Formats: sequence, structure tokens, C-alpha cells
Amino acid sequence: MTILLIIIISYLIGSIQSGILIGKIIYKTDVRQFGSKSSGATNIQRTIGLKPGIFVLVLDIFKGFLPILFIKIFTEENIFGIMSCIFLVLGHCYPVFHKFKGGKGVATGFGSVVVLLPYIALGIPIALPMMYNINFSDNFICSFRTITFRIFDDFIRTFINNL
Repeated sequence: MTILLIIIISYLIGSIQSGILIGKIIYKTDVRQFGSKSSGATNIQRTIGLKPGIFVLVLDIFKGFLPILFIKIFTEENIFGIMSCIFLVLGHCYPVFHKFKGGKGVATGFGSVVVLLPYIALGIPIALPMMYNINFSDNFICSFRTITFRIFDDFIRTFINNL
């Protein structure tokens, strides 16, 4: 019964589209009519502007982050967090309140996964400059690959040892 309640609440929370709400309430436009036809932060940034795009990005990350954090605080069951993550993203992608046309779920999924697997957040300072095409030396790329492999290797070994 608890898992069903978590699934329903997570889906409904995920269905709240901050991009659509910001677009319609503040800017009097439905962003799904422009650009990629998505309600996500990237389309908001392209069609309305950088500041609203960042605002929607933060709201979508927190939409994934806060419910999972709440679950982690009040229960020890990992399956609750995992199921909530899945249905938060599904709600974001296929929102019941907006004719099942939502965003891509990247920011919401990221917010959820950071709570479930916090070490992923360590890669943000490295990943962001790479996404914005900042040039790096071959030594930096090699070091990045080594560190990433090491973290992944530790995760797999820990996971296998805990089975």
C-alpha cells in the first residue's frame, strides 16, 4: 500500500510543470508552441530567456531532489526512493495536468539521482565546463577518465561486496 501511495504522489508531483507555469503565468505564453515544443528548462531558455531557463532548471531539479530526500529521511527502504525517482520523471515527461506533453525529465531525474547516489554530484564541476565547450588539455581529459573509472570501479566493487 505504501509503495502505491509513493508512486501516485511522485507521479503527481512530477506532473507539475514549472516551465509551463512560468511561461503561462509570468510570460503569457505556452512554451510548448515554440522551439523544441518541450516544457523543459532548455526550451524555456531558448524561447523566453536565460534567467527564466535557469529558474525552471532549479525548480525541476528540486522537484526531483526534495521528494527523494523526504523519503530517504523517513524510511530506510531504497525501493521507495527508486520507485519515486522513476515516477517523478515519468510525471515530468507525461504530465497528467498538461495532456501528457511535458519535458525530457533530465533535471528532475538528476535531482532524484543525486539524493540516491550522492557521489554523482562530485562530477558536476568537471562536467559543466565540458558541456559548455571549454577546451582542455589531453592531460586533463586523461586524468578525468582515470578518476571517473576509479569512482565507477569503487562503486561496482562496493555493490558486489554488499550482495
